[in-house]
Amino acid sequence: MCNVAAVFYNVWADTINLKLANYEKFNLAKGYLNFILANG
Repeated sequence: MCNVAAVFYNVWADTINLKLANYEKFNLAKGYLNFILANG
């Protein structure tokens, strides 16, 4: 499950990087990934 979350995060991050206005959502996604990796 952790690997799936990481792949999903990387794809989503690439999309958000094209939309710098979503910087807060990018940070939220990073926090979510860290939570999954810590608890998975």
